[in-house]
Amino acid sequence: MKLLDLTGTEIERGRIHGAEMADSIRANVQTYRDRFQIGGATLDQINEQAATWLSRFEQHDPNYFAEMKGISEGANIPLEDIGLLNA
Repeated sequence: MKLLDLTGTEIERGRIHGAEMADSIRANVQTYRDRFQIGGATLDQINEQAATWLSRFEQHDPNYFAEMKGISEGANIPLEDIGLLNA
């Protein structure tokens, strides 16, 4: 497992994290989607739940949300997919 030493603001740390771990993050997103679909969820349901969790993160922990946003930007992955991994 790769170890990252992150500094800066939440969004800066997130961007570094996302850029350094983009391939692993993409693979993890696909694993989650596959598992949820095996359990009977549709892609629309998965995306809806991810969006719901993102809203909760933004409201209840703006710093955590900012880091998630940075990961999304750094990895060039939709923010909803990062929300999916953190739900």
